[in-house]
Amino acid sequence: MADQLIDAGVQVGHKLTVGGSVTAVGSGAMSWLTENYQAIASLGVLAGIVVGVSGLVITYYYQRKRDRREEAAHQARLRQISGEL
Repeated sequence: MADQLIDAGVQVGHKLTVGGSVTAVGSGAMSWLTENYQAIASLGVLAGIVVGVSGLVITYYYQRKRDRREEAAHQARLRQISGEL
């Protein structure tokens, strides 16, 4: 159950990062089509940066949790192997 939660967190973080980049690119494309292009481009880039950075933070958090869990499982397995010898 915990592994599924960590995997879900990593997937959400990745999707947020992609969403941030799409938002930034989309706002740049939309700015060419409108009169108020500087405001739209600025807001889009800002939103893209915020969403992208939040995605990176979420991904880092859950990857760190996964690494700790896998390291603990690895150490437990090594203790079990050394006890068997």
